[in-house]
Amino acid sequence: TETAQYFDAMLFSSKIKVRKPYPEFFQAALKQFDVKAEDCLFIDDLEENVRAAEACGIKGLVFHGNPKEAEEFIYAHQ
Repeated sequence: TETAQYFDAMLFSSKIKVRKPYPEFFQAALKQFDVKAEDCLFIDDLEENVRAAEACGIKGLVFHGNPKEAEEFIYAHQ
């Protein structure tokens, strides 16, 4: 998709058969991409999903549709 160019990797719950906000989704992502939780950023439009990621140690951003807000968050947390 058009936004894919901005990310190093993406994981779709439908492909791994585990949905957000279950911790298994986030654990699968960390394992699949061989990354540490503290090195990741999870962006979603649902606060419940973002809070679940944060409970797994992943930084999270609730996306409200404002790209500028997301950009500022990302640069502030690098």
